[in-house]
Amino acid sequence: MSLKLRVSLRGFLAIIAACGIIAWLARGWLYPNRLPGQRFALVGPIDIDRDGRDDRGRLKWMILRNGGTVDFDLPPPWVGKETGKLTPRIDWYVTDDRLPLRGINFSRSEPMAKMRSELGARVGQVTRDARLEGIRPMPIERLLKVIRGDIRRQFIPWRNHWCEIIRINN
Repeated sequence: MSLKLRVSLRGFLAIIAACGIIAWLARGWLYPNRLPGQRFALVGPIDIDRDGRDDRGRLKWMILRNGGTVDFDLPPPWVGKETGKLTPRIDWYVTDDRLPLRGINFSRSEPMAKMRSELGARVGQVTRDARLEGIRPMPIERLLKVIRGDIRRQFIPWRNHWCEIIRINN
């Protein structure tokens, strides 16, 4: 009885090990890094699902999950503080100029209006500095398409540049 138990346990462990190796090999195919080594700066309010709430944490997680990094972050003052530094090593700065799908009632108090005007001035200054540093803009719609896999960047050697291939989902 103990011999059968040892053999079946050994077989079970071999199956588990094989499944782990297969999962490890397939992970690159199932969850590809669509932003390998790219650096990002998040500028201004970021709202992925357009519900009026800042989704900066979710976007950072999505960028990190796909192989990129967030080196600079300028959130609204009511969400958090500025982190990181704007350097020429950053590839893209991400902005979100879309309006929420439903009406959001912002506080019309004087301190909130002052914070909004300061944020607008700081966002303008940061985007100007980013362009002077050679950092390219990327709207959030385009970044989300790249992360979802609708747009895939591919290097074409005979043209010596990156081309974007858009996949049409039927």
